[in-house]
Amino acid sequence: GFAGRKNLIWFSASFPVSILPDADLKDPFAVVASMADEFHETVNLLSRSQVAVYPIDARGLMSAPMLDASNSGSKYARNPGAYGKDETKFFQQTADEHGTMLQMARDTGGKAFVNTNGLKEAVEKAVDAGSNYYTLVYSPTNKDWKGDYRKIEVKLAQQGYALSYRRGYYADDPNAHVSAARKEAAATAVPHDSLRSAMLFGGPDPTEILFTASIFPASTSTEADLAKGNQAAPKVAGPYKRYVIYFLADPKAFTISDSGNGTRHIDMQFLTFVYGTEGGLVTSTGKRVVADLSAEQYKGLLQGGVRYKQEISVPTKGEYFLRVGLQDVASQRVGALEIGVEAVSKLKPLSEATAPAKP
Repeated sequence: GFAGRKNLIWFSASFPVSILPDADLKDPFAVVASMADEFHETVNLLSRSQVAVYPIDARGLMSAPMLDASNSGSKYARNPGAYGKDETKFFQQTADEHGTMLQMARDTGGKAFVNTNGLKEAVEKAVDAGSNYYTLVYSPTNKDWKGDYRKIEVKLAQQGYALSYRRGYYADDPNAHVSAARKEAAATAVPHDSLRSAMLFGGPDPTEILFTASIFPASTSTEADLAKGNQAAPKVAGPYKRYVIYFLADPKAFTISDSGNGTRHIDMQFLTFVYGTEGGLVTSTGKRVVADLSAEQYKGLLQGGVRYKQEISVPTKGEYFLRVGLQDVASQRVGALEIGVEAVSKLKPLSEATAPAKP
């Protein structure tokens, strides 16, 4: 639900795409299976959602099980040929699993970590690699959709650097037949709401709309009731301290359409959520603002920015976090930020504070 690049650090002990024949079974081919189509679809979904995968083999650096001391005087002593068979099976299976990890990382722009006991270091490297990147956009001109794999190559003018990026894509027809199951799933799916996703506790702060939020206590006293328009989760009770949030956003980030009669139309949403330390929603308030602006109002908006005032009640007992966000409804662009209530609780009430500045 979040716009932009996401990084998935995936710990697992196995990443099988195909299951090979097992010579130990009566019917070696009974277990043969291929998940190539599922892998293909998964990689496409991850790529479309801008998810870079960093697979980490949680088993670390492995030794062949045939070398375990428990096998020294039993199985292989009685049947020397079994050693070679098990050795081949182990290395073939491990190579297949690691190959899948490497391919998933390569196809999504991530990096795989195998044969290492430094799992902490692997996570640190994945976080560092996923925190520094460029976003490049590529649109295919070849519309001959055959489902084949098409390679993408990015080159630097300066030598001596290794690049991690999505190495290609499957040329699937975007208008191809969709299975009945997928149609049913799409029909019953909850519509995506970019603002609600942006308001999740602890999530990344989306910056499609740049804005400032000036937050001050409304007064030095507490209140028994919620501020007007606020909602509280069950079992949440006062007393409350009321805070005032002044939004100030760049109007260029909003879709302001010409209504054709000398007015301009704008459609926005503003939300403020209060979360507890465990991520539970405590109180919230929100408002959708739809307005038709006169020429004079439109000029003032361009000069002074998009401004909006909201009030939120926060219980006085406990530690809480404010999540503040806004959305341009027409384009679904969002902006959000999160701050601990403690950071603003000791400020002077708004009436005694400096007014919010222009962005």
